[in-house]
Amino acid sequence: MATTHKQVIAVLSKLAAYYSKEPTEEQAIIYLDALSRLEPSVLNESARLWINRSPYFPKVSELLQIAGEIPVLPRDDLVNMVMVLEHAFYHDRTLDEQAWLDLANAFYKADRPYRARHTLQTLAAYQFILEQESKIPSSDGVVCDQERGKLSEVEPE
Repeated sequence: MATTHKQVIAVLSKLAAYYSKEPTEEQAIIYLDALSRLEPSVLNESARLWINRSPYFPKVSELLQIAGEIPVLPRDDLVNMVMVLEHAFYHDRTLDEQAWLDLANAFYKADRPYRARHTLQTLAAYQFILEQESKIPSSDGVVCDQERGKLSEVEPE
C-alpha cells in the first residue's frame, strides 16, 4: 500500500518541526512525488531513523536510502512492526518499550498469544542487553550505570 499525500505531509511536518525548517512549495511537491511510493510504516521509520542520525533536514534521496535499509515483508502488519522495532534496536540501539508492549497487546487481540509472549520476551532480552551494555567500563576505567546515573571506579586488571 502506497503512502497517501496526507501521510507524507504529516511526516514532512514532523521533520519541519524538528529541524525548524519548512520546505518550499516546490520542494514539498518533490517530496510528495518521491515518498508517496513508500509503505507508510517505512516512511515513518525512515524519518525517525533520520532524526536519530543527522542534525540536518533530509534530502529525498537520503530518506529513500534509509527506506531501502528497512526490511519489508509480505503483508502482516504485526510482524512488519516487529521487524521495524528490531531494526531500530540493532541499527540505532533505540528501544521503544511502549511500542513493544503495544505490539504484544495487538498480538493478543489478534488471537496470537505465542507471538505476544515472544514479543514480551524479546523486549525483556533487549532491555537486559542495554542494561549490560550500560555497565561496560570505558577506557578510562569509569563505569556509567545509566539506569541509576552513577559513576563508579573499576579496578584495572
